[in-house]
Amino acid sequence: MLIALFIPGALMAQQQSLAGNARFGFFVAPVLKVTGISNQVETMAGLSGAVIIGEWFSIGLGAYTLISDFKVDVDGTLENLNFTYGGLEQDIIFLSDSLVHGTFGLLIGAGSASLGDVVSVDRFFVGEIGGDAELNVTNWMRISVGGGWRFVQGVTDLEGLINKDLSGFFASVAIKMGMF
Repeated sequence: MLIALFIPGALMAQQQSLAGNARFGFFVAPVLKVTGISNQVETMAGLSGAVIIGEWFSIGLGAYTLISDFKVDVDGTLENLNFTYGGLEQDIIFLSDSLVHGTFGLLIGAGSASLGDVVSVDRFFVGEIGGDAELNVTNWMRISVGGGWRFVQGVTDLEGLINKDLSGFFASVAIKMGMF
C-alpha cells in the first residue's frame, strides 16, 4: 500500500538529462541564392535542413547547385559551368520567439565543378558565413532573407576559372518549415 503512494510521484518526476530542459525542433527549407560568379550575377537553388537545439542553435546540412546558364570560354568554345556544393550548417539564433529575429550562420563543406560534358570534375573546399533576418509567419513556417560571403579554396582543374571566380557575396531567401 505504501508503495502505491510513491508510484504517481515517480511517474510525474521530471526527467534529467545533460541537455537540461532544452527545447528541440527541426526544419527543412528550399533556398534560392543570387550570387556572383566570375563577376556575373547568377542563381543557385538548394535545400537546407537542421535540428534546432534550445531556442538559440541549429545544426544540419545544406546543398546548393547553380541553376542559371553560366558559360565559360574554353579555347573559343562556350561551355556550361556545373557548380554544386554543400556541407554542415550551423546557426546561432537570436530572439527566436520574436516576430522578426536574426541568425548568424556558417557552412563548412565541399564543392565540385565541371565544364560542359567533360568527365573531369574539380573538387574543393567551400565555406560560407552570413546572417539572416527571419519572420515568424506561423508556428511551423518562417521566411528568411539574408546574405553573406562564400569562400572557395582548391580550384585547380577548371580552365578559365580560379578560386576567386567561385568565391563571392550572395543574397538568399528561404522558406523554413518545421517544428520551431
